[in-house]
Amino acid sequence: MCSCGRLQVRQIHSPSDFQIWNALIDLYAKCEKLAEACLVFEQLPCKSVVFWNSMLDGFCRSGDIKKARLFFNEILEKDSSNVQPNKITLASVLSSCASVAALNHGIWVHVYIKKNHIELDIMLGTALIDMYGKCGSIEEAYEIFSDMTEKNEFVWTAMIAAHAMEGQAQKAIDLFSEMEALATKL
Repeated sequence: MCSCGRLQVRQIHSPSDFQIWNALIDLYAKCEKLAEACLVFEQLPCKSVVFWNSMLDGFCRSGDIKKARLFFNEILEKDSSNVQPNKITLASVLSSCASVAALNHGIWVHVYIKKNHIELDIMLGTALIDMYGKCGSIEEAYEIFSDMTEKNEFVWTAMIAAHAMEGQAQKAIDLFSEMEALATKL
């Protein structure tokens, strides 16, 4: 589908079908055609958080963290749209920060989460642990891990991986053993 011409792809969508609009944005983003994705996005009569997330995900996947952050800021500035970043938005940005070790951008998202009193559920907590771990900030990762009241295997695995990436094999093994011990008690 990535090799399809612009005209061929545009013929498959209908302005009234928002699922198709979103799929088209996603298609362009996955084909690294972000300019085309932006054109489709701009044509949308009503931009829900789903469309914003698709665009943001496209910028994140392309590795353009600065553009993703600018786009994120644009979401915040669009007061009239009543669109607010949700946990999926934040986890997506954190994931992209982790993949390119963009610690400062990740910290910025973490500050946004704190400032807006957004609850750290398993998804966001794991994304933060992963981002801090991949950026080499093991202390911050462990602080989030310790503060989380609910942990599942994804949270534990993110923390274990953070220790392993830092060359802290024994700490990773100890944490794995602790996870196993807690699992047998349940």
